[in-house]
Amino acid sequence: MGKRRLAVLWSTFGPYHVARLWALNRVFELSAIQLYDRESLRGWQGQVQPEGLPVRTVFPGVAEGGVARGVVAGVWRALSEARPEVVLVPGYSNAAALTAAVWAKRNGAAAVLMSDSTEVDRGREGWKESVKGAIVRALFAGGFVAGKRAAAYVRTLAGAGFKMCYRYDVVDNDFFASGCERIRRLGDRAGQGLPQDYFLYVGRLSKEKNLIRLLAAFARYRLGGGQWELVIVGGGPDAKSLHEGVEQSEVADAVHFLGPRPAADLLPCYAWAQCFVLPSMSEPWGLVVNEAMAAGLPVIVSDRCGCVDDLVEPGGNGWLFNPEDVQALTEQLWAVTQLSPEERAAMGQRSREIIAEFTPDHFAEEVSKLICAEKLGY
Repeated sequence: MGKRRLAVLWSTFGPYHVARLWALNRVFELSAIQLYDRESLRGWQGQVQPEGLPVRTVFPGVAEGGVARGVVAGVWRALSEARPEVVLVPGYSNAAALTAAVWAKRNGAAAVLMSDSTEVDRGREGWKESVKGAIVRALFAGGFVAGKRAAAYVRTLAGAGFKMCYRYDVVDNDFFASGCERIRRLGDRAGQGLPQDYFLYVGRLSKEKNLIRLLAAFARYRLGGGQWELVIVGGGPDAKSLHEGVEQSEVADAVHFLGPRPAADLLPCYAWAQCFVLPSMSEPWGLVVNEAMAAGLPVIVSDRCGCVDDLVEPGGNGWLFNPEDVQALTEQLWAVTQLSPEERAAMGQRSREIIAEFTPDHFAEEVSKLICAEKLGY
């Protein structure tokens, strides 16, 4: 039997999607459909055009959101040309996703809902949840979710019997693991402009990331005698105010803003960090935690992040904390600094072991298992 025809739709293919698409392409006859080839929020542009990967762009040369009309017709046309048997659909909240799900329903294909949303990542209103549930039950044959929290939320919409697979949120582990090991062997920390010992944050500089409290906790740590520094990588709407706040603080010399960096330039940051911190108030998953764990780091992660039930073992490879509790985070910063290098290395190794179960190959295998006869009647 030949490969099954599968289409996957995303708004714009960026760095996180590349390895997933290649993994799918090895298992299925793939049609990769993106609406736009530029992403305004993170600056992705032309990330996925390698020879041999079947990418279709509905609106070539247009930035995300640059076309308000024609989305329905464009997605319908792309799917009609590809004629997939299975369509991976990114949610249900916009015209493109709903069009893909309706196309599948009308053409005898199976629509699979891709989701990492959780019950607590944003406010929920009863009537809206009822509408979402009706859409999911009517249009989707199954779900492809990030982990335990996402699965629990989808079940509230679709019902306990809804078929699902897991490990939707993965990164190219090998890229981060091998890249960091190579940099560590070279040993050029000073040449990268990085401090000796530091906590690392990677992500957007925006309100929901809760950097105000991270900086407050770090200030308490430093003023209490802590010696490690803090490296912050990323850009966003709060960059200016965060910079100004740090410049006026007593810990200005110990906080380093490096700005946004592409994946390759993140490698030294991960390679030389002692611990990764993600303090988000709202985070459906937290792919940067995957990256940090692939790099072999202990992690301190807000208990609001959707990944924690799957990726973080308190005391094993990291710690959890209430993101509204500055003192709790301060204590976690102290906890990791008081470990011996051998103890931190053991936690980093546990991170590698856990994240080894969340790879692009697992991503493709999970989809394959979901669409087998026992799952979707296919």
